[in-house]
Amino acid sequence: MTDHAPMEQVRAAVADIRHGFIVTYPLEDYGELTRDRSITFTPRQWQGDERDLYPGVIVDLYGVTLSARGWRAREARPVTPRVRKQETRSRENANGRLSRQH
Repeated sequence: MTDHAPMEQVRAAVADIRHGFIVTYPLEDYGELTRDRSITFTPRQWQGDERDLYPGVIVDLYGVTLSARGWRAREARPVTPRVRKQETRSRENANGRLSRQH
């Protein structure tokens, strides 16, 4: 295992909720952290309503590091519709700027 700096943000999907921890998988590859590697966090690290935490939900993970027992996140937050809308708008604006430049 090599020494890793914490990853600032990783978008992941919740796969399973077990006693004491939540298992997620990243939606894309982040270097050594590939889509087939799980990332776990505890319910205490969840920064949303517990009703919004269920298998299949998309979450943002922060402070993701590789430990002796696998990938861990220090904090987890829900990806809300407002966040998705802002990201879509930002992409559309960026694409509009790019298309006007050509």
